Amino acid sequence: VIANMCNDYLSKKYEVTIISFMRVPAEYVLNDGIKLIFLDKEEKQKEQGMLTRFMRRKKALKRELKKLSPDFIISFLPEPNFISLSLRSKLDIPTIISVRNDPVKEYAGKLRQLLMKHYYKRADGYVFQTGEARDYFSFSKHIISHSKVIPNPLDKSFVAYDGNTDKNKD
Repeated sequence: VIANMCNDYLSKKYEVTIISFMRVPAEYVLNDGIKLIFLDKEEKQKEQGMLTRFMRRKKALKRELKKLSPDFIISFLPEPNFISLSLRSKLDIPTIISVRNDPVKEYAGKLRQLLMKHYYKRADGYVFQTGEARDYFSFSKHIISHSKVIPNPLDKSFVAYDGNTDKNKD
């Protein structure tokens, strides 16, 4: 989803930067004009304690966002969402969070529940993959009223269709 969105934004002449917390190779093709920044400079940094990692990543993200001065942020996954939203009032950058996985599983633990309920109300918009995922957040009128359901986009290159509709073909 991120690769498709970023490649599409770039084709429309937007400047696009992906900030990744972990230093991992891209699994999908990103067009050359997309800037990629890794906040974790070393592999061992992801193994730090949760609070230490959260604070280090928050500081690094704040530094990068100040340099970039983006028009908006689209954040994916719980930890990046929490960190992005923790900076929302300090940086005043409109922030949209995207929930692409099953929130029942993503926010199953008490800590994630607490962080989600504390931080998610700060977002300017919410994108969910399904209506069921959005309904999980029905405890918040703000989230529901500022949300859209957008199924995953599908890049045509992932679909191999030869045009033949004959199902009885040998």
